[in-house]
Amino acid sequence: MDDAAVIEQQGGVSAPVRGKRAQRMSKPQRRAQLLAVATQIVHDNGIAALTMATLAQQAQVSKPVVYEIFQNSEDVALALLEEYFKNIVDLVQEHTREAETLDEYISIVIDVEFAFHARGALSIRSITNGHTSSHATGDRLNAAFLKIRDQAIGTFRELLLQQGAPIEQASVAGYILSEMLNNTVAEFAAKDSSGNAQAALKAMMLAAIHAICPSLGQKPMMPGWIIDEFNRVKNNAG
Repeated sequence: MDDAAVIEQQGGVSAPVRGKRAQRMSKPQRRAQLLAVATQIVHDNGIAALTMATLAQQAQVSKPVVYEIFQNSEDVALALLEEYFKNIVDLVQEHTREAETLDEYISIVIDVEFAFHARGALSIRSITNGHTSSHATGDRLNAAFLKIRDQAIGTFRELLLQQGAPIEQASVAGYILSEMLNNTVAEFAAKDSSGNAQAALKAMMLAAIHAICPSLGQKPMMPGWIIDEFNRVKNNAG
């Protein structure tokens, strides 16, 4: 097995064996390797610890190799956000394919989110909070964060509209449901109380959905524009 041998899997990206000099890789392979190392850096020490020098050191490569793939640490953080989006959409698609009702769909989404974050995957909050950058690049990271947030809100909105919810209520409820899910998962997924939080979140989200949807007989479908964005991100990642 060569120097890029896999010893662990986290958030959909494989991490290389440390302590050995990595052999020459293709650009997609190198990008995946660097993102795996970046994930571990952020997981262990927070996003502020993610610098190009630290990334090169931990990945056992020279800084020019890192700069061949990413312009700066902001680019790395942006790539981590895209990895997060790609991995979570992939999991949700896989597990909700057979869901026949919105109740079932939402319950599965909550289960997937809790399981994904419980095993150490980075959250959006951990990638964006505390990143030190210039104003210009900070705007890029903030824009990427807002895009993912708006995609989550829009997904809930469209799921509600599929069930006949009034558009005015669906727009507001999409925001509320998205924030409930993201904040609860970020706060409780890795804690001993995660089971109680998961059950409470399901009860609250499903009650809210029943309160505004006239019926729940339509098979829920992930919005087509989310799938298009997922395919774009997946293709860009090589």
